[in-house]
Amino acid sequence: MLVIAQDVTERRQAEIRMKKLSSALEQAADAVMITDREGVIEYVNQAFVTTTGYDVDGVLGKRPNILNSAKQGTEFYRGLWDTILAGKVYSDVFINKKKDGSLYYEEKTITPLKDGNGVITHFVSTGHDITERMETQERLQFLAHHDVLTSLPNRSLFIDRLKQALAYARWHNRLVAVLFFDIDRFKNINDTLGHDVGDQLLQAIARRLGNCLRERDTVARFGGDEFVLVLNDISSSSDVGQLAKKILDAMQPPFMVNNVTLHVTASIGISLFPADGEESGALLSKADTAMYRAKDMGRNHYQFYSTEMGARAFERLAMENNMRLALERNEFVLHYQPQVDARNGQVMGMEALLRWQHPDFGLVPPMEFIPLLEETGLIVPVGEWVLRTACEQLGVWQRSGWDYLRMAVNLSSIQFGSPDLLQMITNVLMEQRLQAGSLELEITESILMRHDGAVAAMLESIDRMGVQLGLDDFGTGYSSLSYLRRFPIDTLKIDRSFVRDIPDDAEDAAITRAIIVMGQSLKLELIAEGVETKTQADYLQSLGCHIMQGFFFSRPLPAAEMTQLLEMPGVLEPSKL
Repeated sequence: MLVIAQDVTERRQAEIRMKKLSSALEQAADAVMITDREGVIEYVNQAFVTTTGYDVDGVLGKRPNILNSAKQGTEFYRGLWDTILAGKVYSDVFINKKKDGSLYYEEKTITPLKDGNGVITHFVSTGHDITERMETQERLQFLAHHDVLTSLPNRSLFIDRLKQALAYARWHNRLVAVLFFDIDRFKNINDTLGHDVGDQLLQAIARRLGNCLRERDTVARFGGDEFVLVLNDISSSSDVGQLAKKILDAMQPPFMVNNVTLHVTASIGISLFPADGEESGALLSKADTAMYRAKDMGRNHYQFYSTEMGARAFERLAMENNMRLALERNEFVLHYQPQVDARNGQVMGMEALLRWQHPDFGLVPPMEFIPLLEETGLIVPVGEWVLRTACEQLGVWQRSGWDYLRMAVNLSSIQFGSPDLLQMITNVLMEQRLQAGSLELEITESILMRHDGAVAAMLESIDRMGVQLGLDDFGTGYSSLSYLRRFPIDTLKIDRSFVRDIPDDAEDAAITRAIIVMGQSLKLELIAEGVETKTQADYLQSLGCHIMQGFFFSRPLPAAEMTQLLEMPGVLEPSKL
């Protein structure tokens, strides 16, 4: 018997190692691909199949470019091959394409394999899908530079693009325009229809703005209802005016939001580089100033900045600073306008009207400072002062023999939301020893339109106190019979805009008649504002509205003059007018 034996231990160990290596490659979490020196695929593992959607037989003999998404240019792949053919390891993030066409991010490392002589024979690629991580990073990057609600650039990104536009304009001797775009009376939409409707409207407006611009222009949202645009590479200011008009025209078709039709206008302020400023801050400030001028002009306008506007903006700032000191300096005063029963000339009550007696500016018109009071929040302490002062004066008049008088005090929507309002009303009535029914708080329709449970609860609490509730400027907003029935309203005030042209204006006469009929059917007291002629007074009486206030009876007077008027018998009788 001939026995030939050979030691195969080393070979068996090598086979075991290869089996382990093969098993490790197959079970590895990372996608593994092995190609020859020419890039022909010789091996892929199961993770590769799972990630890409290709089966093994479908990729063997092919090249890795089957995963190419065309999202990374030739320079990217040229750099890859230059690196690995030089025998170096290459690592980067690839944007690849799966078999189904969907894209994914792969963090990949490609390692050259060399023989004993140092010659490259194969390449081993290992990679893992980092799509979720990359999308999160991209989302965070996007959120850092874009508005969440509209996806438009935010202030930070806008400023960066504006600076780039200015640099280009300086080099090429071109113009740059900055436009401040502000929605007219947007707060009223938010207050009456809710923030959800307001947000959807902002999104729709953002889309319309985007459709008006060229690809190289930018529209951003700075917050609230404030949008800012930069028009790059402009040849003349007339081009800017045409675009501003195009934007205003784009707002004309109504917006449909939550089955509500909204008609929206806007005001636009424009500043130009280099005429109005060399830097981004100056251009933004002057466009903002021009936008406020457009609102002063009646809204739904655009205005270019002028030096006169800068002076007015300075005056506005000075007025705001002075207004903050006016309360402690006792510069606010109240004037009182009588509410008269036109049938017999008897004064039934007064409306307290706020005035500002400024030491330098004189008597400041209410429309110039009351909006500022509301913008700054000073309306809350000033409103409390108005209520206390008016009730104190009412107490003086009632104790002097005019105990039938009542006092109407306007309540802003900001005051109405104050948690201390009820306690403040109670304290004032107790301090002045007044009957609750002698005080009437006038609110606007926008407060009722909030559809807020807190609004209803507040109105019910005021009604339970016995304080009267009047609805001011009725007919100018969303006048609705439904909320007149739902809320405890005692008085309707017909707005002066309808009274002004009656009875000659048929439309105003019809609206006035409808309001009076509505009020009478609900057994509400009716007061007509702005009555200036006997013709108006006679027409209102013929419709059944007898309580009136306006210059026909008396202009608003300081307390001392109003006391003198009350002391003059028969002065307000119709026969003496």
